[in-house]
Amino acid sequence: MLATTTTDVGAIIAGERRAQGLTQHDLAQRMGVSRGSVIALESPNGNPRLTTLLRAVSTLGLRLDISSDSSLADLEELMNLGVH
Repeated sequence: MLATTTTDVGAIIAGERRAQGLTQHDLAQRMGVSRGSVIALESPNGNPRLTTLLRAVSTLGLRLDISSDSSLADLEELMNLGVH
């Protein structure tokens, strides 16, 4: 899933946490942070630390990819051409 906003990131983290049957408290314990840190991470208005985001990604078994706009444009062009 492509995330371009903090709201997107929070939704991805929250969705994966729920899919794994974890509460915010459970995830916080596994990450070694407070529940408030998880709430901030999942909140559309939250501004979590990068280290908190990376810890959540790792704990949930997710992957974080960073691409340039040109890479995104190339992908969008391929999708528009029907190449997947």
